[in-house]
Amino acid sequence: MDKLVKFLNSGLGLVLVGALAGAIGLFTWQRMDWIFKQEYLRSQVVLDRQIDLIENINADVGSLIADADSVIAVIVKQAPGKQRNQVIERYNDEQASWFSVSVSHQALLGFYFPDSISVEFREGIVNATKKLDVEVYKYAKNNTIDQRKKSYEASRQVWHQLQAWNKLAMKHLQSKFTL
Repeated sequence: MDKLVKFLNSGLGLVLVGALAGAIGLFTWQRMDWIFKQEYLRSQVVLDRQIDLIENINADVGSLIADADSVIAVIVKQAPGKQRNQVIERYNDEQASWFSVSVSHQALLGFYFPDSISVEFREGIVNATKKLDVEVYKYAKNNTIDQRKKSYEASRQVWHQLQAWNKLAMKHLQSKFTL
């Protein structure tokens, strides 16, 4: 034991103890740095996916509203039957696409966002697009000024729901990055 104490008190012993302490410190620092980088990269990936999801929802809802407004416009302008049918067919395709992709959006929202944002999407945007679809269908069948007004109002209601949802989603994202 005396020899060990003498060795540790010698210059070489101090160098070895210092090297060992430095190696342990360096290993610990590198490990913590690696963990920090992994957590940072993971949070960046999640943020990118959240933003992509918000952008996709906005693009999908915007396409649906644009096609619904086109149906309203083509009827108001009393376009020829062939043009009217093309616009209505395009809207029907977009509507079918929207209702299938909205289910996927709801699942991803449940994964990437808190429940309030997913609920707001389902109860606000999805329900408003369902009402829009009903009103556009009624207007295509019953070309009256009252029905046109209802269709237009339903279209604007989807926009308002989308704006409110965007504010809620952005508020959530901002709260994650506010100190």
